[in-house]
Amino acid sequence: MRGDEAVAAILLLLFGLAFLALAWRLVRRRRPGDDQAWATVSLVLAVGIIVTATLLASGREESLQLKLLPFANLIDAFTGNGSIRGSLAEMAANVVLFIPLGMALSWRFPSLGVTRVAVAALVVSVVVEVLQAISQSGRWASTTDLMMNTLGGTIGALATGIGRPATADE
Repeated sequence: MRGDEAVAAILLLLFGLAFLALAWRLVRRRRPGDDQAWATVSLVLAVGIIVTATLLASGREESLQLKLLPFANLIDAFTGNGSIRGSLAEMAANVVLFIPLGMALSWRFPSLGVTRVAVAALVVSVVVEVLQAISQSGRWASTTDLMMNTLGGTIGALATGIGRPATADE
């Protein structure tokens, strides 16, 4: 592991643990709105996780590739030109990567609703993919990543219960 990869791995671990600690606090809150400062910090950490995993961690030692065909890696794997397990793992990683963003956006801006959080996740994903494409880091800009990242943001929003009717306790 190179030095920059080690730094990225340590940052990712720290951001992830800090997010989990804040998520635990925010999930257990008594009244919505009591923890706006913590919700803001969770949003900063979620963005930090995405930046660290997608832009700071080094990519493959390959030239830039733009994959406009959705699920191109999976299609290649089914035709014997790649790993099915690796393709599925990469797709799952993209979903998991954006779950904290969806959760943090829901906590910080509860009036957004699931659809707007999904759109925000899509916009962040587009920015990430464009930055990956122009940075010449050896990373692939992919429509599959856009879809999986958006799915992750949506799952994160749904996990917070955004859009559900308030109970008498709230």
